[in-house]
Amino acid sequence: MSSILHTVHWLDRAAVRLIERGPSRLRFFKQGLGDPDELQWFEDQAATSWPVADIDILWGPSTLRGGPRGGYVITDGSFESPFSFLPERSRHARVRRIEPPEGTDRCAVILAAWNDQTYRTRSKLATRLAEIGIASIMLENPYYGGRRPTPEPWQSIQTVVDLARMGRAVIEEGRALLSYGRTLDYRMGITGYSMGGAHSAYVATTVKDPVAAAPLAPSHSPSAVFNGTALAAGVGLTDDRDHERFHRYLGSVSLLNFAAPPHTSAAVLVAASDDGYVPEASARAIHEHWPGSKLVVTGGGHASLLIVRKPVLLRAIRDSFDRLHALERSR
Repeated sequence: MSSILHTVHWLDRAAVRLIERGPSRLRFFKQGLGDPDELQWFEDQAATSWPVADIDILWGPSTLRGGPRGGYVITDGSFESPFSFLPERSRHARVRRIEPPEGTDRCAVILAAWNDQTYRTRSKLATRLAEIGIASIMLENPYYGGRRPTPEPWQSIQTVVDLARMGRAVIEEGRALLSYGRTLDYRMGITGYSMGGAHSAYVATTVKDPVAAAPLAPSHSPSAVFNGTALAAGVGLTDDRDHERFHRYLGSVSLLNFAAPPHTSAAVLVAASDDGYVPEASARAIHEHWPGSKLVVTGGGHASLLIVRKPVLLRAIRDSFDRLHALERSR
C-alpha cells in the first residue's frame, strides 16, 4: 500500500490513513463472504443483462427552493425495487428529483458513490445541473440511508454478497428509472461518481435506447478498485481463502465482458490523473471499449476531483446530452 500512496493525491492519502487507523465501523466485509452459493450465482450472472423492469414511482409534494440562479424544485418519491433478492428494508427504493422551475426535457439519473448514505453530496451537483437546465433523479442505494437492512450498523456492507446484491440492484433500478423517465418525455442521461460512475457505465451499456452517459471516475471492474488501490485498506476479510474467493468474484465482474452498445458516441467519461481509488487506466479501458466516447483526464485525485473540480463534472454531463442530441439528429 505504501508504494501506491506515494503516487496519489494527498487528500486520497489522508483518507487511506483514516480507514487504516480509524474505527472498525469503517471496515467492510467484516462478516466474510456470505452465502457461497449465492456468491457463485452472482459470479455466473456477472456478464448477463435482464429485461428492463417497469416501475411506478409514488411522488410526494414538490417544494420550490431558492438559489442564486432562479432556484429549483425538489420532489421525493419511492417505488418497489425490481430486484427481489434484497433484505426487506432495502426493497423499498427511494428517489429525489431536482429540476428547474421552468421545466426541461433533459434528466440525468445520478447514482451513489461508495458510502454515499444520503443525497447531500449529489444534491450539490443536482442543483448546479438544474441551473443549466438539466433535471436529475437521485437514487438512494439499497443498503444505504433509509434502505439499510437494519438501522445499524453504519457500514451495512457486511459481506461480499451484500456488495453483489447492492451492485445488481442499483443497475436494475437505474435501468428502470431511465425507462420511467422516458414516459415523462425526458431525454434521459445516466451518471454517478466513483462507484456510481461504474454503475452508470453498466446501466448505459445494458440498455437498448440511446442514453447520455457521463460516468465520473468510473472503474471498468471492481477488481480495479479493490486490488491494491486505496480502498483495499478497508477490506475486513481475515481468512486467506475468503480473500482468494473474493478476488475471483471481482475478476468475474467487468464491463469489458459486455459488447459495446451502439450509442457510446454520446458518452463522456472523466478520470483524475492522481486518483488513489480508481486508476485512470480503468476509466481509459472503458473509453477504449466504447467507440466514439470521449475521455476527459484532469489533474488531482479522487476526492479533489469531486470537491474542487465540479465544473469539469458538470460540463461532462451537459456534453453527454449535447452528444446524444447530435446522435439522434444523425439517425
